[in-house]
Amino acid sequence: MRETLLIAADSIRALLHQRLLVALMLVMLGLTAAFSVAVTEMKESVLQAAEAGAEARGTDLDEEGLHEARQQIDMAGSFFLAAFYWFAAFGGTAVTLFICCTAVAADLRRGTIRMVLAKPVSRTQFLLGKYCGAIAVMFSYSALAGIALVIFTRSNALELGPAALYSPWLMFCSNLMVGSAALLLSLLVHPLVAAVVAFFASASFFSSPNPLHFILPSYDLFNVSSLIMQGRLIAIEDIFTLTLYALDVAAIFLLVALWRFRSKELL
Repeated sequence: MRETLLIAADSIRALLHQRLLVALMLVMLGLTAAFSVAVTEMKESVLQAAEAGAEARGTDLDEEGLHEARQQIDMAGSFFLAAFYWFAAFGGTAVTLFICCTAVAADLRRGTIRMVLAKPVSRTQFLLGKYCGAIAVMFSYSALAGIALVIFTRSNALELGPAALYSPWLMFCSNLMVGSAALLLSLLVHPLVAAVVAFFASASFFSSPNPLHFILPSYDLFNVSSLIMQGRLIAIEDIFTLTLYALDVAAIFLLVALWRFRSKELL
């Protein structure tokens, strides 16, 4: 256990020095600012349009006009909130694919894995350590996305509905499945190919007659962008079920990856 944690800590330390991760974190902050400016401009344009309509009718902006303007602002706010989540989730998927596809492949390419395994560290401990390090970074990104989501909604006086409230956790669960698939595939094919295949390894890309629709996991189950736009609720039971689903899929991919890594030749 100690060896696994040490490898995980070293993996996290190495990942924090990756420029891609730092760039994505900065992009997250930039998205928060950009979407906030867009929402502010949208609010002003809606109110100006309502006032112009009232002036055209030769009346002042009454309560009914304000109510309609607020409804338009709420609808547009839901759209911006869903778009913000989609961009954040896509960035999280990019981070996950980069981390998990290179977690072991980079050490194999550089040959540093031989020095690590020459010590009293088993292949299982090595792979689990890399996997735990990747999970820690993925969770940190999801937490950062959740904080950015709260800042975005609070600064623009938007309502953080139930679907948006649980979206960072569902983002992490989705990335957990994608990352587990990417880690397994990186032991079989080139990391770039593994990233592409892992991204499209979802039942959502195949119709029901295709056998892959019933075999592959579905990432769309964790995408709550449409729920945020429609203002629909999501029950805590659904969160619990989706969490179990993600953990089961991740466990299956990880077990197969451990089996493959034990028999893999170290070039």
